[in-house]
Amino acid sequence: MRRRVEAIPGRPLPYGILGGCTDVIDVTDEHELLGVEWMALGCSPVRDTDWCPDESPGEESPGSVPGQKEFFAPTHEVADPITVYAGVRCSTIGWSYQEAIEHVRASLELGEQQGVESAFWRYTLAPRAVDLTPDDGPVSLAQGVAALEGCLAESYGGVGTFHVPTGAAALLSCCNIAYADGNRLSTLAGNCVIVGSGYSGELWTGRLPGAARHGLVVHLRARRRPARPHRSHPGPRRLAATSRAQGGLLDIDEETGQAALRAAGLYDEFLTLVRPGEDAKRVVDRHGTILLDKPADRRSARPEVDRGELRRLLIDSLAPETIRWGRRLDRVRRRPEGGYDLTFEAGPAARADVVVGADGAWSKVRALLTPAAPRYSGTCFVEVALASGDGIRGASVASIGSGTLMAVAPGKGTIVHRYADGQVRGYVALNKSEGWMRSIDFGDPSAGLRQVAGEFDGWSPLLTAFVTESDAEPLLRPVYALPVGIS
Repeated sequence: MRRRVEAIPGRPLPYGILGGCTDVIDVTDEHELLGVEWMALGCSPVRDTDWCPDESPGEESPGSVPGQKEFFAPTHEVADPITVYAGVRCSTIGWSYQEAIEHVRASLELGEQQGVESAFWRYTLAPRAVDLTPDDGPVSLAQGVAALEGCLAESYGGVGTFHVPTGAAALLSCCNIAYADGNRLSTLAGNCVIVGSGYSGELWTGRLPGAARHGLVVHLRARRRPARPHRSHPGPRRLAATSRAQGGLLDIDEETGQAALRAAGLYDEFLTLVRPGEDAKRVVDRHGTILLDKPADRRSARPEVDRGELRRLLIDSLAPETIRWGRRLDRVRRRPEGGYDLTFEAGPAARADVVVGADGAWSKVRALLTPAAPRYSGTCFVEVALASGDGIRGASVASIGSGTLMAVAPGKGTIVHRYADGQVRGYVALNKSEGWMRSIDFGDPSAGLRQVAGEFDGWSPLLTAFVTESDAEPLLRPVYALPVGIS
């Protein structure tokens, strides 16, 4: 029988985009990962001048002064985020979940540069590049480097960064164009050289055999969030209306939600979805003592409805193919001539005259209107679910009553709802820092839930059981909100 040994480790390319040419800054602020903006240096040329005339013109205007000083407005630059990932099937026989995480982390570390380089080329270099190839066709490598470095010196003046396909790297050394300079490659002019496996395809190799495109940009800086494991399923995201749970109940106001349903001709069908009697409210303290017990109002003007059923009602009212599933929006760009270009994580790009952003707190569309980004509110939720049973489970479910149970104390609380079928779903809320959230590892769900339950020390076991006995895959949901005053 063969003996199982550790995998052969891989080593990332030493001169890739995350090597010595790039300042790599590990960040934890989620807002930076929505994109950043800055006022770019090098946009105002430095020139000599003989600005003052030799003789004063007196009271007469001198007119246009030769060599008059020029002043330039700062250049506003932005950078949009990209995401790279590696995936592994963690249900493989003989693997623990932690072993799967370690394996995928090693895969990501090995291939990270290729993914980043490829995205940098597609989204940044290719759309903005100026092609300096002469009309007569490709030039020698040395001539190309000379032309690019001359252009950079005239337009920027600082140290730049070459982007070279891996297949052309050998020519840099044999032609004495680049040399090893510590942990990076440099040209004789001092510009850094990135040799990247992500630069491939016709955009980089060109149409002629043996030809390769090289690019030169200013200094690079990468802001990177540490990799985080995420349980997912293979295939396109959200392939259907039922691909993701929609949460609990939603009360529909008569003046707003119900009015919209009437206008859409869906009100009668909506009434069949209403959950009469499930708007009962019970409030208890941390010991489980009832402080308020409000019975259900079957004639309420704000009836409760299951979010999933309401969503199905709205989707089913649309014509087929109105919603394109599996097309998660990646970015939106405003076209100079009008309209918008939309790119997606999968599938072809699209063009639209009007874009309506309804994509939540981390909207990709809102960035076109304001640089404001959501900020962490200081509160995070953990989803819980519980089915009725014997012992503590049954007692906890019974303590809810017929509707919603709320147990709230300073900085923490439990909110759960009991459905007609006996199922219980809800949230545990905690006022905690982002650092505390990152310290919880739900790779071991039981251990993660025990850590959360530890924040409720001294609470009634009937209440803590909603955490420790939860049947739901634990999901941590930090609450982010836009700054006050944004409209």
